[in-house]
Amino acid sequence: PILRYGADPPVLSLSRKFVLCLVANMFLCTFTHKWMAGRAALPFPHFVTLLGSQVSSEVAKLRMFINFFERQCPIFEQLRGFVSIRRVRRTAVSMAHWQGSTRKLVAVDVMDKGVKIESEHGHGCLHADFANAMIGGGVLGRGTVQEEIRFS
Repeated sequence: PILRYGADPPVLSLSRKFVLCLVANMFLCTFTHKWMAGRAALPFPHFVTLLGSQVSSEVAKLRMFINFFERQCPIFEQLRGFVSIRRVRRTAVSMAHWQGSTRKLVAVDVMDKGVKIESEHGHGCLHADFANAMIGGGVLGRGTVQEEIRFS
């Protein structure tokens, strides 16, 4: 499976055009149960739950995706760059280990508030995402909890 622990390489890079096409196919529900055979570890990639809902938070999610398509489709041919997903897993360390450590932490430069990793000033910044165990979490389901903590 893609990005499984110990896989080589631990990075999946997709072009922005491919990601837009992938999300459009998810929105149009073109992925079938047959396509998902053997992919039980992944959430089902479709918008059926959202498309059939009248719950205000789910309608808001659909509006967000419509806005995304309205902004991205006209510039499809100009889309450049990649979306990269890297799986990093560290072994658990006990609190006693941290408290007993005498090693110094490495120096960290913190960017000004509002600097986006996509901007010129954010070039070279590390972006960390602590998220749900499943890629995508529950974003296409009925959940409304923010499951991620992002920083750069």
